[in-house]
Amino acid sequence: MNLKQEKAIISGYVIAGGQSRRMGFDKRTLEWDGLSLLERAALVIEQTLGEVPQLVGDNPVGSITSDSTWLPDARPDCGPLGGLVTALRDVAKRFPDSSSSNLWALVLAVDMPAVTSEDLTRLLDAMRVMCDPNPEGRHVSESGESPLAEAELDVQSSKKVICLGMEDRPEPLAALYPASTLHFWNQRLKSQRLSLRKGLKKLRVQIVEPVSGAYGLNNMNSIEDVHRNKPRICSSEL
Repeated sequence: MNLKQEKAIISGYVIAGGQSRRMGFDKRTLEWDGLSLLERAALVIEQTLGEVPQLVGDNPVGSITSDSTWLPDARPDCGPLGGLVTALRDVAKRFPDSSSSNLWALVLAVDMPAVTSEDLTRLLDAMRVMCDPNPEGRHVSESGESPLAEAELDVQSSKKVICLGMEDRPEPLAALYPASTLHFWNQRLKSQRLSLRKGLKKLRVQIVEPVSGAYGLNNMNSIEDVHRNKPRICSSEL
């Protein structure tokens, strides 16, 4: 579940919790090009890293393979932030002898089926460029860097969070997070500041455009989203 890139260790996680309230049924069972959303998200990460990802959420629906396991959210009913904290804790726990500055969690939301392995590979490429003192061939843009409000958290000097996104709008659930940001996100979880987008505004963020542009950032949150994406998606619930 990890890919070692020189000094970097990257582990993959499908953020797959939530109650699907807007959808009205478990959206993880929706099929996109013949695979459930859960299967597709896991496959895209596996194609990128070469290893089966971990599945994160409080309401498991079964493992994808014998190598995949479910990890509970760090705190229930706290949205995707609980899943992100779980992912960052897990990668740090599984590689205790590695510096947090060399550990990364590649996260992908279960409801973003248009994201491809090519998109996630762009995130890895951006990470390599960022770690290279003499980068060449940059194809990414950077968002503005907001000052850190929580002075007690030393994250200004940490590596950037690398997100898929368009222009100045990062997508926090298709992203590479350095494990060095765990304390920052854990503090926000404890204080019930649950918005990932608001949290990103306090960190250094790099935005990578998906291969298919804005289409790659489509997500499946409602029946209207499903109808907009026919015939690629189907469900016995419709």
